[in-house]
Amino acid sequence: MFSTTAIFSTFKTNLSRAAICALILVACALDAAAAKKISVFIRVDDIFTSTSEIRPVEIDAFLKAAEKHDAKVILATVPNRLLQWHINTDGHMTRALLSAVDRGHQVVQHGYNHMCAFSKNTGAEFSTTESMKMLTQEQRIDKIVEGRRILEAAIGRPVTCYIGPGMDDDVLIPIDEAALRARGFVWLKAERATQPTILPTGGAMYPGTLDFGWQLTEENYASQMEAAKEYCKKLAENGDAICLKFHEPYTRAGYLDGIVAKHLDELLTWMDAQQEWDIEYVTLDSYYASHGGKPVVAEK
Repeated sequence: MFSTTAIFSTFKTNLSRAAICALILVACALDAAAAKKISVFIRVDDIFTSTSEIRPVEIDAFLKAAEKHDAKVILATVPNRLLQWHINTDGHMTRALLSAVDRGHQVVQHGYNHMCAFSKNTGAEFSTTESMKMLTQEQRIDKIVEGRRILEAAIGRPVTCYIGPGMDDDVLIPIDEAALRARGFVWLKAERATQPTILPTGGAMYPGTLDFGWQLTEENYASQMEAAKEYCKKLAENGDAICLKFHEPYTRAGYLDGIVAKHLDELLTWMDAQQEWDIEYVTLDSYYASHGGKPVVAEK
């Protein structure tokens, strides 16, 4: 038989435990409510670059580092590389690209060949003096659309976004973006915007994009990591989006034993640990879908 005193004592103990649990739940809810929603984009430019001898020609280790954090990567891909046998030997790059999109990563188009067909300048493609003299707007847009067909044939999915190589954005966006939009593209221009925004002209603003993996080494690894963290903090304080930009070939496993993939994993681990941030890893397509629309509405 339990005494009245024992029963009351047990009741008080259970009540105290319940109250503590309730307080913990309330505290967690308040923390979640106070956390700032941060959209994080991870982008790699120059996929399939032909100017490097670093092997293997793949970035699967980098993609897997992102996938550890349920993050997806935006792959800014040069379509003409898929037609070059010395880059796409036996179709292995096509298969790698298809594997990436099957895992949820997004392919966007990055120029056609990332090189002016007339001057051979790799810093721009359609905005060089030679290209502007030799190509009409219709010819420029047709070449870009041809590149999209190559990518879509490889991955079996629509390619909705275009990123101009080098200086193309500065020169061509004011005159070509509406025409490109009419062909079913959003042209992304890198700006110090807080979030991607579709412009009335049909282009889009893209968050500021510094590359902390460019020529990363063991010697500058720590300083680059701290710079990347400070960069992320400032963007998180001022807006709701962080864009982490990288380039081939530094993201390849053959570059310093995959140092950039290691850098990404460490940076994302740190970001995930920021309790005041509610991290949402997004692609361009998923971001727009979750913010009330699609990135492309082709004009008729």
